[in-house]
Amino acid sequence: MISVLEAVPDQLDIKPFIVGFGNGVKEFGEALPPNWADERLESVRKREEFCLAVVEDDRILGIIQFSQHEGRGSAFVSWGDTPPTVETLNLLVGEYVKKMPQSMWLRISGIHPNIIEEMMEMASSEFGFVRKSRLEMAADLSSVPESVMPEGNFATASITEQSEEILSKLDWDSYAGTVDEGMFANSAEDNRKMFRSLLSGEYGPVITNASRCLLKDGTPVAMIAVTDIGDSAFLADIAVLPEHRNRGLGKYLLTNAMRDAGTAKKKSMTLWVSEDNRPALTLYSSLGFKEVRVGTYYIRKSGGVTVERT
Repeated sequence: MISVLEAVPDQLDIKPFIVGFGNGVKEFGEALPPNWADERLESVRKREEFCLAVVEDDRILGIIQFSQHEGRGSAFVSWGDTPPTVETLNLLVGEYVKKMPQSMWLRISGIHPNIIEEMMEMASSEFGFVRKSRLEMAADLSSVPESVMPEGNFATASITEQSEEILSKLDWDSYAGTVDEGMFANSAEDNRKMFRSLLSGEYGPVITNASRCLLKDGTPVAMIAVTDIGDSAFLADIAVLPEHRNRGLGKYLLTNAMRDAGTAKKKSMTLWVSEDNRPALTLYSSLGFKEVRVGTYYIRKSGGVTVERT
Protein backbone atom coordinates (compact mmCIF):
# COMPACT_ATOMS: atom_id res chain seq x y z
CA MET A 1 0.00 0.00 0.00
CA ILE A 2 1.27 3.46 -0.92
CA SER A 3 0.76 6.36 1.50
CA VAL A 4 2.12 9.83 2.23
CA LEU A 5 3.61 10.41 5.68
CA GLU A 6 5.17 13.34 7.41
CA ALA A 7 8.85 12.50 7.38
CA VAL A 8 10.16 12.78 10.93
CA PRO A 9 13.98 12.43 10.67
CA ASP A 10 14.30 10.15 13.70
CA GLN A 11 11.66 7.80 12.26
CA LEU A 12 12.33 7.87 8.52
CA ASP A 13 15.76 8.03 6.91
CA ILE A 14 15.29 10.95 4.52
CA LYS A 15 18.91 12.10 4.44
CA PRO A 16 19.86 10.01 1.34
CA PHE A 17 17.10 11.79 -0.58
CA ILE A 18 18.27 15.22 0.57
CA VAL A 19 21.85 14.33 -0.35
CA GLY A 20 20.63 13.01 -3.69
CA PHE A 21 18.95 16.31 -4.49
CA GLY A 22 22.06 18.23 -3.48
CA ASN A 23 24.20 16.04 -5.72
CA GLY A 24 21.81 16.72 -8.59
CA VAL A 25 22.19 20.45 -8.06
CA LYS A 26 25.98 20.16 -8.09
CA GLU A 27 25.96 17.97 -11.21
CA PHE A 28 23.89 20.63 -12.91
CA GLY A 29 26.68 23.11 -12.28
CA GLU A 30 25.26 25.10 -9.37
CA ALA A 31 26.97 25.53 -6.04
CA LEU A 32 25.76 24.54 -2.57
CA PRO A 33 27.47 25.08 0.79
CA PRO A 34 29.37 21.97 2.01
CA ASN A 35 26.97 21.40 4.92
CA TRP A 36 23.78 22.08 2.93
CA ALA A 37 22.25 18.59 3.37
CA ASP A 38 22.83 18.52 7.14
CA GLU A 39 21.32 22.00 7.46
CA ARG A 40 18.19 20.89 5.56
CA LEU A 41 17.85 17.84 7.79
CA GLU A 42 18.24 19.92 10.95
CA SER A 43 15.64 22.39 9.66
CA VAL A 44 13.14 19.54 9.36
CA ARG A 45 13.94 18.42 12.92
CA LYS A 46 13.27 21.97 14.15
CA ARG A 47 10.16 22.20 11.95
CA GLU A 48 11.56 25.23 10.18
CA GLU A 49 11.11 23.17 7.03
CA PHE A 50 8.79 20.25 6.39
CA CYS A 51 9.16 16.95 4.57
CA LEU A 52 6.59 14.50 3.25
CA ALA A 53 7.47 11.01 2.04
CA VAL A 54 5.70 8.60 -0.28
CA VAL A 55 6.05 5.20 1.39
CA GLU A 56 5.29 1.70 0.12
CA ASP A 57 5.59 -1.24 2.50
CA ASP A 58 7.75 0.81 4.90
CA ARG A 59 10.09 1.80 2.06
CA ILE A 60 10.49 5.45 1.09
CA LEU A 61 9.95 6.00 -2.63
CA GLY A 62 10.46 9.74 -2.69
CA ILE A 63 10.15 12.97 -0.72
CA ILE A 64 9.09 16.56 -1.10
CA GLN A 65 10.77 19.02 1.27
CA PHE A 66 9.38 22.51 1.59
CA SER A 67 9.27 25.70 3.62
CA GLN A 68 6.99 28.71 3.82
CA HIS A 69 7.78 32.33 4.56
CA GLU A 70 5.59 35.40 4.18
CA GLY A 71 3.03 33.68 2.00
CA ARG A 72 5.53 31.93 -0.28
CA GLY A 73 6.38 28.27 -0.40
CA SER A 74 9.42 26.63 -1.96
CA ALA A 75 9.99 22.91 -2.41
CA PHE A 76 12.20 20.28 -3.97
CA VAL A 77 11.41 16.69 -4.89
CA SER A 78 13.86 13.79 -4.71
CA TRP A 79 13.19 10.19 -5.69
CA GLY A 80 14.79 6.83 -5.06
CA ASP A 81 15.84 4.16 -7.54
CA THR A 82 12.30 2.89 -8.20
CA PRO A 83 10.90 5.03 -11.04
CA PRO A 84 7.91 7.14 -9.96
CA THR A 85 4.51 7.18 -11.60
CA VAL A 86 2.44 10.28 -12.28
CA GLU A 87 0.07 9.03 -9.57
CA THR A 88 2.74 8.85 -6.86
CA LEU A 89 4.10 12.26 -7.84
CA ASN A 90 0.55 13.62 -7.70
CA LEU A 91 0.29 12.41 -4.13
CA LEU A 92 3.33 14.42 -3.09
CA VAL A 93 2.54 17.58 -5.03
CA GLY A 94 -1.07 17.49 -3.92
CA GLU A 95 -0.11 17.19 -0.26
CA TYR A 96 2.35 20.08 -0.66
CA VAL A 97 -0.46 22.28 -1.99
CA LYS A 98 -2.82 21.17 0.81
CA LYS A 99 -0.30 22.05 3.49
CA MET A 100 -0.14 25.69 2.40
CA PRO A 101 -3.59 26.79 1.20
CA GLN A 102 -3.02 30.47 1.98
CA SER A 103 0.24 30.84 0.05
CA MET A 104 0.50 33.65 -2.51
CA TRP A 105 2.64 31.36 -4.62
CA LEU A 106 4.32 28.00 -4.48
CA ARG A 107 7.52 27.01 -6.23
CA ILE A 108 9.07 23.61 -6.93
CA SER A 109 12.70 23.38 -7.91
CA GLY A 110 13.42 22.05 -11.39
CA ILE A 111 16.10 19.52 -10.42
CA HIS A 112 14.58 16.17 -9.46
CA PRO A 113 16.91 13.17 -9.15
CA ASN A 114 15.54 10.05 -10.88
CA ILE A 115 12.43 11.81 -12.23
CA ILE A 116 11.79 12.35 -15.93
CA GLU A 117 11.12 16.04 -16.50
CA GLU A 118 7.98 15.43 -18.57
CA MET A 119 6.51 13.34 -15.74
CA MET A 120 7.18 16.10 -13.22
CA GLU A 121 5.49 18.58 -15.52
CA MET A 122 2.42 16.35 -15.90
CA ALA A 123 2.10 15.89 -12.14
CA SER A 124 2.59 19.54 -11.23
CA SER A 125 0.36 20.96 -13.97
CA GLU A 126 -2.60 19.09 -12.48
CA PHE A 127 -2.37 21.45 -9.49
CA GLY A 128 -1.94 24.67 -11.42
CA PHE A 129 1.86 24.80 -11.61
CA VAL A 130 3.37 26.37 -14.72
CA ARG A 131 6.76 25.32 -16.00
CA LYS A 132 9.30 28.14 -16.25
CA SER A 133 12.88 28.15 -17.49
CA ARG A 134 16.17 29.60 -16.39
CA LEU A 135 19.04 29.98 -18.82
CA GLU A 136 22.70 29.46 -18.11
CA MET A 137 24.72 31.94 -20.16
CA ALA A 138 28.45 32.43 -20.62
CA ALA A 139 30.70 35.09 -22.13
CA ASP A 140 34.32 35.00 -23.25
CA LEU A 141 36.48 37.49 -21.34
CA SER A 142 39.26 37.91 -23.89
CA SER A 143 37.65 41.08 -25.26
CA VAL A 144 35.43 43.27 -23.07
CA PRO A 145 33.94 46.61 -24.21
CA GLU A 146 34.84 49.84 -22.46
CA SER A 147 32.56 51.09 -19.72
CA VAL A 148 31.40 54.59 -18.93
CA MET A 149 30.50 55.75 -15.43
CA PRO A 150 26.80 56.67 -15.37
CA GLU A 151 25.91 60.29 -14.79
CA GLY A 152 24.81 61.21 -11.30
CA ASN A 153 27.96 61.51 -9.19
CA PHE A 154 28.13 57.87 -8.17
CA ALA A 155 31.03 56.44 -6.20
CA THR A 156 32.29 52.85 -6.21
CA ALA A 157 33.30 50.57 -3.36
CA SER A 158 34.02 46.89 -2.91
CA ILE A 159 31.11 44.85 -1.57
CA THR A 160 33.52 43.54 1.06
CA GLU A 161 33.37 47.03 2.59
CA GLN A 162 29.62 46.68 3.14
CA SER A 163 27.75 44.60 5.72
CA GLU A 164 25.70 41.55 4.81
CA GLU A 165 22.63 43.39 6.15
CA ILE A 166 23.10 46.33 3.74
CA LEU A 167 23.83 44.10 0.75
CA SER A 168 20.97 41.68 1.40
CA LYS A 169 18.50 44.54 1.85
CA LEU A 170 19.66 46.10 -1.42
CA ASP A 171 19.23 42.78 -3.17
CA TRP A 172 15.85 42.02 -1.57
CA ASP A 173 14.43 45.47 -2.40
CA SER A 174 15.78 45.30 -5.96
CA TYR A 175 14.02 42.03 -6.81
CA ALA A 176 10.72 42.80 -5.07
CA GLY A 177 7.92 42.74 -7.62
CA THR A 178 10.06 41.27 -10.42
CA VAL A 179 9.87 37.85 -12.08
CA ASP A 180 12.77 36.75 -9.87
CA GLU A 181 11.24 37.76 -6.55
CA GLY A 182 11.72 34.92 -4.09
CA MET A 183 13.80 32.88 -6.51
CA PHE A 184 16.54 32.12 -3.99
CA ALA A 185 15.12 33.23 -0.64
CA ASN A 186 11.62 33.28 0.80
CA SER A 187 12.16 36.07 3.31
CA ALA A 188 14.47 38.99 4.02
CA GLU A 189 16.06 36.95 6.80
CA ASP A 190 16.73 34.03 4.44
CA ASN A 191 18.25 36.50 1.99
CA ARG A 192 20.58 37.80 4.68
CA LYS A 193 21.73 34.26 5.45
CA MET A 194 22.38 33.71 1.74
CA PHE A 195 24.60 36.79 1.62
CA ARG A 196 26.47 35.61 4.68
CA SER A 197 27.24 32.38 2.82
CA LEU A 198 28.18 34.30 -0.32
CA LEU A 199 30.57 36.67 1.44
CA SER A 200 32.16 33.84 3.41
CA GLY A 201 33.10 32.07 0.17
CA GLU A 202 30.76 29.08 0.42
CA TYR A 203 29.80 29.53 -3.24
CA GLY A 204 33.39 30.12 -4.29
CA PRO A 205 35.80 32.87 -3.20
CA VAL A 206 34.53 36.36 -3.93
CA ILE A 207 36.62 38.09 -6.63
CA THR A 208 37.03 41.34 -4.73
CA ASN A 209 37.96 43.67 -7.59
CA ALA A 210 35.04 42.44 -9.70
CA SER A 211 32.47 42.66 -6.87
CA ARG A 212 31.46 46.25 -6.33
CA CYS A 213 28.72 48.62 -5.21
CA LEU A 214 27.68 51.93 -6.71
CA LEU A 215 26.97 54.46 -3.97
CA LYS A 216 24.81 57.57 -4.07
CA ASP A 217 25.47 59.99 -1.23
CA GLY A 218 27.32 57.19 0.55
CA THR A 219 24.47 54.66 0.27
CA PRO A 220 24.71 51.57 -1.99
CA VAL A 221 22.06 51.67 -4.73
CA ALA A 222 23.45 48.95 -7.02
CA MET A 223 25.80 46.01 -6.61
CA ILE A 224 27.41 43.05 -8.33
CA ALA A 225 28.93 39.94 -6.76
CA VAL A 226 31.29 37.65 -8.68
CA THR A 227 32.86 34.43 -7.41
CA ASP A 228 35.82 32.29 -8.47
CA ILE A 229 34.86 28.85 -9.82
CA GLY A 230 38.17 27.79 -11.36
CA ASP A 231 38.84 28.87 -14.93
CA SER A 232 35.59 30.82 -14.90
CA ALA A 233 34.00 33.58 -12.87
CA PHE A 234 30.38 33.24 -11.77
CA LEU A 235 27.99 36.17 -11.63
CA ALA A 236 26.37 35.36 -8.31
CA ASP A 237 24.24 38.50 -8.08
CA ILE A 238 23.55 41.83 -9.74
CA ALA A 239 20.98 44.22 -8.31
CA VAL A 240 19.86 47.80 -8.96
CA LEU A 241 17.24 49.58 -6.87
CA PRO A 242 14.09 50.39 -8.88
CA GLU A 243 14.52 54.17 -8.65
CA HIS A 244 17.98 53.94 -10.23
CA ARG A 245 17.20 51.65 -13.17
CA ASN A 246 17.50 52.49 -16.87
CA ARG A 247 20.53 54.67 -16.21
CA GLY A 248 23.28 52.23 -17.14
CA LEU A 249 24.28 51.21 -13.61
CA GLY A 250 23.95 47.47 -14.22
CA LYS A 251 25.84 47.63 -17.50
CA TYR A 252 28.65 49.64 -15.91
CA LEU A 253 29.00 47.19 -13.00
CA LEU A 254 28.90 44.12 -15.23
CA THR A 255 31.34 45.46 -17.83
CA ASN A 256 33.87 46.32 -15.15
CA ALA A 257 33.33 42.98 -13.42
CA MET A 258 34.01 41.15 -16.70
CA ARG A 259 37.21 43.10 -17.27
CA ASP A 260 38.41 42.61 -13.67
CA ALA A 261 37.65 38.88 -13.84
CA GLY A 262 39.67 38.69 -17.05
CA THR A 263 42.54 40.47 -15.31
CA ALA A 264 42.28 37.78 -12.62
CA LYS A 265 43.03 35.20 -15.39
CA LYS A 266 39.44 33.99 -15.73
CA LYS A 267 38.65 32.87 -19.26
CA SER A 268 34.89 33.25 -19.08
CA MET A 269 32.00 34.40 -16.93
CA THR A 270 28.81 32.40 -16.41
CA LEU A 271 25.42 33.30 -14.96
CA TRP A 272 21.82 32.14 -14.62
CA VAL A 273 18.84 34.24 -15.69
CA SER A 274 15.08 33.67 -15.88
CA GLU A 275 13.67 33.42 -19.39
CA ASP A 276 11.04 36.03 -18.45
CA ASN A 277 13.62 38.60 -17.29
CA ARG A 278 13.78 40.46 -20.58
CA PRO A 279 15.78 43.50 -19.37
CA ALA A 280 18.49 41.22 -17.94
CA LEU A 281 18.58 39.07 -21.09
CA THR A 282 18.97 42.19 -23.22
CA LEU A 283 21.85 43.41 -21.07
CA TYR A 284 23.67 40.08 -21.05
CA SER A 285 23.27 39.56 -24.79
CA SER A 286 24.63 43.04 -25.49
CA LEU A 287 27.82 42.11 -23.63
CA GLY A 288 28.38 38.84 -25.48
CA PHE A 289 26.70 36.29 -23.21
CA LYS A 290 25.40 33.22 -25.06
CA GLU A 291 22.98 30.52 -23.90
CA VAL A 292 24.68 27.34 -22.65
CA ARG A 293 21.79 25.27 -21.29
CA VAL A 294 18.30 25.51 -19.81
CA GLY A 295 17.03 24.64 -16.34
CA THR A 296 13.41 24.50 -15.21
CA TYR A 297 11.24 25.17 -12.20
CA TYR A 298 7.50 25.19 -11.51
CA ILE A 299 5.45 27.98 -10.01
CA ARG A 300 1.86 28.24 -8.86
CA LYS A 301 0.54 31.69 -7.98
CA SER A 302 -2.63 32.44 -6.01
CA GLY A 303 -5.69 31.50 -8.00
CA GLY A 304 -4.25 28.14 -8.99
CA VAL A 305 -6.17 24.87 -8.77
CA THR A 306 -7.81 24.31 -5.40
CA VAL A 307 -7.06 21.00 -3.71
CA GLU A 308 -9.75 19.81 -1.30
CA ARG A 309 -8.60 18.77 2.15
CA THR A 310 -9.39 15.21 3.15
